[in-house]
Amino acid sequence: MNWRLVFRGILGLTIISSMGLYAQIAQDALRYSQTGIGVGAQTQSLAGTSVGIASDFSALFSNPAGLGQQHEFDFSMGLSNFSANNDVSFDNSKISSSSNSLSIDNIGLVYPIATQRGSFTLAFGYGHVANYDGSAQFGGFNIGNSLTQSIDVDILKDLYLSDTLGHSFLNNKNLQQNAVVSEKGGMNHWSFGGSMEVSPNLFAGVSLNFASGSYTYDCLYTENDTRNNYTVFPADVSQFNYEQMYTDNLSGINALFGLLFKEDIFSVGISLRTATLYDISEDYSQMYGSKFYPTEVDPAGDEYSVVSAISYSYRVTTPWVISGGVSVYPLPWLMIAGDVEHTDWTQVSMKSDDPVVDASLQLENQRAATLFRATTNLRGGAEATLFDIGLKLRAGIAWKPSPYAADANTHNYDQYYYTAGAGLKVDKNTWINVSCALGYQKSQLNAEDLFSVPGLAANENINTSIVNVSLSYKF
Repeated sequence: MNWRLVFRGILGLTIISSMGLYAQIAQDALRYSQTGIGVGAQTQSLAGTSVGIASDFSALFSNPAGLGQQHEFDFSMGLSNFSANNDVSFDNSKISSSSNSLSIDNIGLVYPIATQRGSFTLAFGYGHVANYDGSAQFGGFNIGNSLTQSIDVDILKDLYLSDTLGHSFLNNKNLQQNAVVSEKGGMNHWSFGGSMEVSPNLFAGVSLNFASGSYTYDCLYTENDTRNNYTVFPADVSQFNYEQMYTDNLSGINALFGLLFKEDIFSVGISLRTATLYDISEDYSQMYGSKFYPTEVDPAGDEYSVVSAISYSYRVTTPWVISGGVSVYPLPWLMIAGDVEHTDWTQVSMKSDDPVVDASLQLENQRAATLFRATTNLRGGAEATLFDIGLKLRAGIAWKPSPYAADANTHNYDQYYYTAGAGLKVDKNTWINVSCALGYQKSQLNAEDLFSVPGLAANENINTSIVNVSLSYKF
């Protein structure tokens, strides 16, 4: 990241590859600007299609105008399990890694207020709107490069990996190079909103969302002399390793405005989400290490390390988001719905109160304007009510085009979700909803930064699954 380079200079450290790190802060800002496929099992089973429906507590997060349709007190709570599997192809090999997490998906209360005509409804709630968990592993045997060739001379000397002139001892290259990446975290919204019927069949609503979350990134890179090429002076080198770690803690706020027009067999909705203003504090650290095989002089073998750490803060402003949706009942027992959602990702911006850091962030803002593009997400779903037995079956599909400008002429890196679910009326007051969402996406890891080979990339196939169980009690 560009501003991390500033601190690395202060710490007397050198960057590995400025191009890869320049892009990473923009990627972090993009990550915090995106959300998942909705809150609650009903919405998730329809692939996030909700703007033209907005018929339950989750309207707080998609179109708060829909809250005005509810005339009963409603308490909701749900759990979700998120799983991700990543198959990384690199250097004629494929390595799989996985992650799994269980979390509270939603807690909410809908509170209708009696009126002489029309409706007025308030709602309070919590929603887990994004999950950042993920992992990746990749590696191969590199005959041409060692990362130590790009490391600061003083660091190499402290690791006993260079001569007095700063020349790396790993000069014959020929090393087994591997990387393990781990990501953890998520984003939560604490929301308060309301809706009223401003005229017959027309509802207007607004919600205020307080965001809190965290993101942890850990990348461990190693070079191993698996073919025992480095056995000469000063020692028998076994391994060089580099680990980069950072944790972002986030807090932010945005507002969501919505309108919903409802007739007998159809509804039309529109919502506008303001920019989210995030304050981000980051703890950043990096560690360089070396290991040596045992020798007659040193039977135990030696290990050396250089560690640095620093903390700082900055701000991210996300783009505005406009969404529209429609739902229709072509048959009394069948609902079909669709949403469109437009976001201009080039509007992501970053800022810091530190003038030196802010100067670097302004360069990142210029870079983001060309790195990203505007996209329009599409979502669709259907719900069938069976035989008046209190059973609803749902299914949906969502398409999220890649926000990167380089992907404008291809769909190779778009994200797709296929969802299904059901709702069961246990008694006159209680509903249980379940959903399962399967996500598919291809991506690339910029391996050139780690392996110091121009144009080198690792191809990812990322499969995710989200299972959600939600309980709704009306009283």
